[in-house]
Amino acid sequence: MTRIEVPELGVLRCALTPEQGRRLAGSGVLDAAPSPEDPGLWDLRAGPGRGGAVRMKPDLVWEQGGRPVAVVDAKYKRETPAGYPDADLYQMLAYCTALALPRGHLVYAQGGVEPARHVVRHTRIEIVCHALNLALPPAALLAAVARLAEELVAVDTAAT
Repeated sequence: MTRIEVPELGVLRCALTPEQGRRLAGSGVLDAAPSPEDPGLWDLRAGPGRGGAVRMKPDLVWEQGGRPVAVVDAKYKRETPAGYPDADLYQMLAYCTALALPRGHLVYAQGGVEPARHVVRHTRIEIVCHALNLALPPAALLAAVARLAEELVAVDTAAT
């Protein structure tokens, strides 16, 4: 017996045995509770951290006039011989997509001298991986950060 109703947004009501309902309720994936209106049905909702809004927290979102114009995420790790980690690129792709930005910037603690640029196929999103040399003397490191900031301002404001 499979019966599914969607009486309101965000709640799925379906027929479950009591054992199935208890297993779902204990899974952490769904919040499940017997329906107060029909003892043969269970109300299911996305559990904590599942479904609904996905929490995203980039390190820096620069806005102008209330609109995002640049997104930056700092990575406290080095570029590897194989390049920058794919997971970081996927994360930045999600930020750019959610913020409707054509470009995102990852800043690493160490890596290649020139920024690595990745254009995501079937999108117009470019992800730029920058590296800062943390072994530089403080004044030189601050100058490198200033150059990076100038590049972000020049490129990203021109794109919006």
